[in-house]
Amino acid sequence: MSRKAKKNNHEVARAFLNRWATDHGLDTPQLAMLDARSGEVQARSIKAGFAIGKYLYVPKIDGEHDDRVEDWFGTAEQALVEFLRRNDARDFSAMTHQQWVHIVYGLVGLAHRGAHDVEKLRDAVKADKSLQKKLNTSGNDHAIHHAVVENVVNRINRDVYRLLGGTLTILTDCTKEVLVCDRPAICRAIGEDRTLLVPLGPSTLAVMGRESDGVPVKIISEAEHGVDSAKFVDMLNSFTIKRARRWVVGRDQAMLKSIAATVVQNAAEADDPVFYERISDEERDLLWSFGHEPPEE
Repeated sequence: MSRKAKKNNHEVARAFLNRWATDHGLDTPQLAMLDARSGEVQARSIKAGFAIGKYLYVPKIDGEHDDRVEDWFGTAEQALVEFLRRNDARDFSAMTHQQWVHIVYGLVGLAHRGAHDVEKLRDAVKADKSLQKKLNTSGNDHAIHHAVVENVVNRINRDVYRLLGGTLTILTDCTKEVLVCDRPAICRAIGEDRTLLVPLGPSTLAVMGRESDGVPVKIISEAEHGVDSAKFVDMLNSFTIKRARRWVVGRDQAMLKSIAATVVQNAAEADDPVFYERISDEERDLLWSFGHEPPEE
């Protein structure tokens, strides 16, 4: 198994990040990237080992690297690429339920797969003897890595279960720029349910909850549906700025420079990757209204 194990694991799919590329005419498209630790804004090649971790999801079991989880993530990534293609074509017809399930796994994975979350969780287990005993890892680094990867999979499974059946509402043609970071999607707790917020491109975002409009996907735009996209973009970008731990990508370098100090300060703060932050009442009301008509008086 070790001879076939995948060493370079993408924490964020390249096809997803490519939507923020500033020059698609180059052999290696460039990203305008803000380094969350140094505050430096630079052009970065999307193919130069960007957003890749070594054996990130490939723990050693019985002396050999086990890349079954990486293969599982690969299936979700392929579904995500197909989802982005369908979104660009505005065509979600002839989509099977199984295809939709894989797509939701791809989207939810963006909320949990970041290298920062994997490594912080691994450090938390290493520092907690009682947790090591509970997980039956005996302080062994490989066993801890295996337990952490299993935890990431379980968190994704749990959130997919809580979201399936709901409608993913996509807001297109946003007038303000949508940013993306190394922890791209945000899963917020509303009671026992989850609401997923996902940037899908510099002018596109999506929200998914348990509420259903009878279809898996609905596309709306500011021009056609009278949606004030700015307030949704501001909310998503505020989460992105708060959650970024390694990088933020956007198309406007001036915008990235304007948030650099805040991003660096947030990235230096301790956080708990397992904890689901409760949203404010204002955020809840805004998310609840997303893609829905206001109630009649």
